[in-house]
Amino acid sequence: MAGDLLGAIDVLQTHPDLDSSRLGLFGFSQGGWVVPTAAALAPEEVAFMIIGSGPAVTLGEEELYSVLTGDNACAPSGLSEAEIKRRLDEAGPSGFDPVPYLERVATPGLWLYGGRDTSVPVSRSVATLERIRDGLQKDFTITVFPNANHELVDGGTMCESEGPRPGVMEAIFGWLLPHLGL
Repeated sequence: MAGDLLGAIDVLQTHPDLDSSRLGLFGFSQGGWVVPTAAALAPEEVAFMIIGSGPAVTLGEEELYSVLTGDNACAPSGLSEAEIKRRLDEAGPSGFDPVPYLERVATPGLWLYGGRDTSVPVSRSVATLERIRDGLQKDFTITVFPNANHELVDGGTMCESEGPRPGVMEAIFGWLLPHLGL
């Protein structure tokens, strides 16, 4: 998928009406793995990345978290946060790991999360991004909307995709315009 994104960037770079130095990538959910991978593979071609509800944990951790919270069934599992954390810690990371790509990426990035996300382990993802940002001096900005779900719907139930998203567009444009020099 990262190769497909880079193919699209290659095509867009040939368009006479576009400034190829300002082409960026936006990804949502699984795009949190795909976009940084593409940006790490072609740093000169990707000016920025914006990621909504994208996991910065392994595939296995994200999948297990979704099961443990009940997200796959759109119904709460009844497990406490402490029990979910214990089971995630016990299982450990598995499958695709985005960390090597996140460590390699030189592209500025904005991550947006909902604090009530039951698909992506937000606290683990934020901790990973902060560790990489602070340790490797990356231009990563992380914004968590405390009452939003995975779809960034404020006050939304587990699988609700329609509803208010206050502050999301403001956060995107507030970050993006300065990064593009606008």
